[in-house]
Amino acid sequence: MTGRHLARARPMVALTGRLVLTLLLLTACGSVASRDDRQHGLAGNWTLQSVQQGSMRFELGEGRPVFSLRLHSDGRADGRVACNRWQGQARVSQSLLRLERARADRARCTIEDPRISALERRYLAVLQANSYYQLDGDTLRLQTTQAEQWVFQRD
Repeated sequence: MTGRHLARARPMVALTGRLVLTLLLLTACGSVASRDDRQHGLAGNWTLQSVQQGSMRFELGEGRPVFSLRLHSDGRADGRVACNRWQGQARVSQSLLRLERARADRARCTIEDPRISALERRYLAVLQANSYYQLDGDTLRLQTTQAEQWVFQRD
């Protein structure tokens, strides 16, 4: 190679080196981001807003006990169910969400609304069953096999 050809080759080698370095950095950044992708964008804090079965709809709101769901990017899950705390492991696949190994403490509290008591008894059972999920911005909808729809809002 002559001196003139060598001079032209050096910028090409430098450009190739920069391109390889840029691709390596992008790949590394993608690897970090993909941890959260394992939960398909569901990681975060969610609060139950309503439950609907057929034409019957039950809204939770001000003055009602909190039913929460916190999904961690490493698969852990925890939250509150009325006056109790719970924890477990979340399994998320393309369109299914299921809670495994869930356990809750049993605080002694009085819930006077029979609908809230019934909801408290069903909450973890619903999360432990395979539910189809739909994520629409800050709204998470779980569709159960019993044709119930549980709607959560991201905190």
